[in-house]
Amino acid sequence: MPQQTTKYSAMEDFKRKGITYLFKQPPAVVLAVIFLGIVIFFAAMMWRKIDRTDENCDARIKAVNVEWAMALNRNNESLAHCMAQKDTLFKLYAQVNAEVALLKAQQRATERKRKSGQSFYGVRD
Repeated sequence: MPQQTTKYSAMEDFKRKGITYLFKQPPAVVLAVIFLGIVIFFAAMMWRKIDRTDENCDARIKAVNVEWAMALNRNNESLAHCMAQKDTLFKLYAQVNAEVALLKAQQRATERKRKSGQSFYGVRD
């Protein structure tokens, strides 16, 4: 007569013995469920705290971005004002330079006339 071989299955063994054993241990099951509830509660609480922290950081970043945008706008306005002043000063410099050149030319002309013996008004001294 052939021997009958049965394969051992850990899952079947757990179903037969483990679950019945687990239900014979009510204090352990109750403590495990309470501990699981506490862990889930603290995980949810930490999740909410992380969300609040993210929202606060986003709000601070937005406030800093607005502050930087205002500072950049002021800087751009100041730069535009300075550029306008620079253009005005260059125009004034060109005018002054032209007037100085004209005065130098007049001074040379008068010096030439003086050296030649004529006065500035065309009358000899």
